[in-house]
Amino acid sequence: MDSISALIAMGAARLTLTDPSRFPNADRYGGFIVGMIVIAAGVRIARSTVMQLMDTMPDESLIRQIREAAAMVPGSLGVEKCYARKTGLQYHVDLHLQVDPEMTVSRSHAVAHQVQQRIVERLNWVADVLVHVEPSINPSDSPENRS
Repeated sequence: MDSISALIAMGAARLTLTDPSRFPNADRYGGFIVGMIVIAAGVRIARSTVMQLMDTMPDESLIRQIREAAAMVPGSLGVEKCYARKTGLQYHVDLHLQVDPEMTVSRSHAVAHQVQQRIVERLNWVADVLVHVEPSINPSDSPENRS
């Protein structure tokens, strides 16, 4: 944007200086265009900053990557909920991991820890993961129905 603004400003000034009788207002129009570029860039930057301050969720493709990483861990039956918020240059993730309802607390905690490690290791843009363990309520996930 800076180079475009500079080219417009130089072009407008050159037109005005080269032939002031034909282009008396070129410099003004050039300045107006540069001003509009600056305003548009400011609005874009302000919008991006406001969205981060409001804890806007990241793009759906990033959430899908988190879910896929969690699904790779043995004992993980899915992710019920997944939230992420940006802090600095990285995200902090909060997810609800579904596990077998018959699984022991100790085993489900171990699965949750493996999910946390897998996500942080695979996705360098994730700083930390908080995992909540939930019993899976899908009947097809029960041990009797798995083959």
